[in-house]
Formats: sequence, structure tokens, C-alpha cells
Amino acid sequence: MRRRSTRRLPNTNAANVAMAPSSGPRPSSGGGEAASPDARAERRRTLELRLLTTLVLGPPVLALIYLGGDVFHLFAGLLSVLLLNEWRRLVDLTGITWMAVGLGLGAVLGGAAWIAGTGRYEAALLMVAVAALAAAFLKIEGARRRWLAAGVVYVGLPVLALIWLRSQPLGLEWTFWLMLVVWATDIGAFVFGRAIGGFRLAPRISPNKTWAGLFGGMFSAFVISVLVAVIAGVRLPQDLVAIGAAGAALAVVEQIGDLVESGVKRHFGVKDSGRLLPGHGGLLDRLDGLLFAAPALALMLMVTGGLFAEGL
Repeated sequence: MRRRSTRRLPNTNAANVAMAPSSGPRPSSGGGEAASPDARAERRRTLELRLLTTLVLGPPVLALIYLGGDVFHLFAGLLSVLLLNEWRRLVDLTGITWMAVGLGLGAVLGGAAWIAGTGRYEAALLMVAVAALAAAFLKIEGARRRWLAAGVVYVGLPVLALIWLRSQPLGLEWTFWLMLVVWATDIGAFVFGRAIGGFRLAPRISPNKTWAGLFGGMFSAFVISVLVAVIAGVRLPQDLVAIGAAGAALAVVEQIGDLVESGVKRHFGVKDSGRLLPGHGGLLDRLDGLLFAAPALALMLMVTGGLFAEGL
């Protein structure tokens, strides 16, 4: 007996057509459309579940980041396995055989995470590349082999980026800053999007997201970045602006990651990537922005030598 962890939407192509604007982008009303009492109660229950899940899982995750070292590397490896198998189910590769394939590829990514933790990043990247190539050559009907291979990269690179970030001399500060930027972006996008509404950002992919939400997320990320810098002792205006701008740029990347995962779910007719996190859905639903923001921050630090964030 097979049990799916995703909820699929009926007649996805028709839904895409129905949700597409007939004559350009249409504004959404600020504060959303009037909802029935049942809808409001369901929305409130979902928000309560999200808050409870965050309060329960947030402190242990932050503790693992704080501890770093082998404990964090083991956590990253386990996360790789869970994320890849959630992706496997998302792209409709189910059953015992595909579960074994997913666990095998996930184990390779977990091994890559452990190798990266020893400082051998080239070897870890090679393991991710080999796993992606192996997935690409599996005998799968249609284009799903490419989706599985893409999932290996989609999960593998961000996990390695997080390990690299945490291993740096200022890794603890950079990793906590990244988490704060991601959380501030999500909260700001939700609050500003609901309060202001306006033109939709990508109606074919995620009809509820607006330009107001995008700029609200950027503003929130800028503010939290400046606050973190001030607390860390940064005083020069140009340094504060640089760190704030970096936070706003990461907010854009984070929301691109959110849209990419929404697009994949819409393509496969799935509402949630899983049911592991009450109120959130799956791990991919919760970490979609982080999976894009972590490699982006690692690249920014490599290119600049960490100069824009060395005061954190």
C-alpha cells in the first residue's frame, strides 16, 4: 500500500488557465477578499498551527546551528535525505522502487554533507554532481528523470552552502543573520501583501503573491539586517547601508525560491509538498526560500571576500 505525502489538485491545466489574467496583471484588494466565517476560522487555525510548529522546532534548529561541528553536519545530512525524498514524491515518483532510489540518492547527499564538514568541498560537490548524473540516466518515463536530477542539485547545493557558511570564522553570525533575513522576508511579505494588496507578482504561479509583498519583504530584510549590524557594533553609515542592501538582495532571492517551488507544485498539481510540518505542509514548503538564499549568500561572501558582512 502506498501512502502519498502530497495533496494533489484536480485538473491543474484548467486551473492554470482559470488563474491566468485575461488582460494583464490584475490588482488584488488590500487585506484580501471577504472570507466566510469557516474560511476565517480555518485560516486562524492554520496560523496557530504554524506558530506552534515554529515554537516547537525553531529552538532545536537554532541550537544545532549554534553547536555547529559534527552535530550540525549530521543534521544537514539527515535534512538532505528528507528533502530529496519529499521532492521525489512531489514529482510523482512513488512506490517501493522509487523510495529505494530516493533513499540511495539521499544517502549520497548525506555523505556529501559529511565530507563537506571535513573541509573537502570539491569532493562533496563531485558527489552531488555524480548523484545528479545518475538520476538523469535512470529509466523513468517522460521528463521525470530530469526532475529527479534537478532535485538532487536543488537540495544538494544549498546544504553544502549552509555547511560552508557555518564553517567560516564568522559562520555562526552569518548563518544566524541568514535565518533572520529569511524569516523577516516571509513575515514582511505576508504582512505588506495582506495589508496593501495591489498587483500580483506572478499570478500564473502563485496568485496570492503581490509586488507589495515583494517590496515589504525586501524592506523587512533591510531593517533586520541593519539592526543586526548595529547590535554587532557596526557604526559607519556606508557599512550599515551595505549590509542592509545585502539583506534586501537576499530577500529577492528568497522569494524567487518561493516562486520556483510554487511553480513546481503547480506543474504537478500539488498543494503542499508534504505533511511533515503542521500548518506549513512539507519541509520544502518551509525551506524553499532558504534553499535559494543560502547559496546566494555563500556566493556573495566568496565574491566580496566577506567584506560587506565582516562586521557582523
